[in-house]
Amino acid sequence: MKKRDSGIELLRIIAMLMVIIIHAFLYGNFYSVSVIDGGFAAEIYTIIKMSIRPAVNIFLLITGYFSVKSDFNLRKSFSRTLNTYLRVWFYSAILTVIFLILGPGYCVPVLSETPMPVHKIVLKGLFPVTSQMWYYLGNYIILSLLIPFINITLKSITRKQYKVLLTVLTLLMCVFMTLLKVYPFNLWFNGFSFGSIFDGKNIFSFIYIYIIGGYIGLHCKKNEKENILYLYAAFACLIINYVLFTFLDPEIGYRGVSMNYSNPFVILQGVFMLLYFKDLHFHNKYVNLIGSTTLGVYAIHEYIFMRSLLWEKLFDFREMENFNFLTVLLISVAIFVVFGSVDLLVQKLFALFPKIRKIITKQ
Repeated sequence: MKKRDSGIELLRIIAMLMVIIIHAFLYGNFYSVSVIDGGFAAEIYTIIKMSIRPAVNIFLLITGYFSVKSDFNLRKSFSRTLNTYLRVWFYSAILTVIFLILGPGYCVPVLSETPMPVHKIVLKGLFPVTSQMWYYLGNYIILSLLIPFINITLKSITRKQYKVLLTVLTLLMCVFMTLLKVYPFNLWFNGFSFGSIFDGKNIFSFIYIYIIGGYIGLHCKKNEKENILYLYAAFACLIINYVLFTFLDPEIGYRGVSMNYSNPFVILQGVFMLLYFKDLHFHNKYVNLIGSTTLGVYAIHEYIFMRSLLWEKLFDFREMENFNFLTVLLISVAIFVVFGSVDLLVQKLFALFPKIRKIITKQ
């Protein structure tokens, strides 16, 4: 049996840490507190904030990279999607019960001062996908249902046709969505009926990023050794984004789109990181094991009331003294370790169900 390379699993772990750090910057107020006085620290933390933005795109790129090669098997695909949904629903139900037991003081959404009514808590807990308990997991499950049909198209077209498809989608879902908010293009387009699609947090953008990952999976050969130039290219995209953010923002209003998942430089950062890590060939069972916990870590730490508990009660940087980015990194690693351990236990629990079913069937 061929051992699975751990390079992309390592990238998955890095992306999850990036997600947690993003939330520490945003909900834990680290960024706003750290840059309030301006100066060199503000510039460094702005660069760090930009460097971690590709996290969500990286997860989707990895999904496209692996899933595009799968055969058209609706039963297997829907079974995989159902397993993901059940795991998400399990976390939603358990965490909802826990926070209801803790009481109204713990059932306050982040950036709010009012506890959520019990009936709303129960409904969101029972229907986490449709209620958008987690925007990412909700969109991801919808994407999973569409993957078999998307793959039929991607595998049936030529490499040249695939490039044309990517070009059209990039103009629509990346360049156009960025220009919508930048002067003077915002005077011409005015957003039409796209609403919040321009920020990249929607099923259409998920499909687009998946298709990019699919292209890498189908048409970018695996090399025997990683190419460090890809990391330099990712860094170059980061610097270009920072320069636009710092020097052109007053003229064109670029700041509002610099951190969007649909920003071309944010997307390219993720693409170059995948191109590097796909050729990072090594096998480590612990890296693969930790990589398998990322869904659970995301679900637990981004649960609506867990988010408040973490970033407003435990790690609110407005209430902390003598902190720096190392503090954020250590806290993020600790959150990953604790919730990753929980997810490993949940995985073992889920693994018992087929075994129990077989025992009952035999009896």
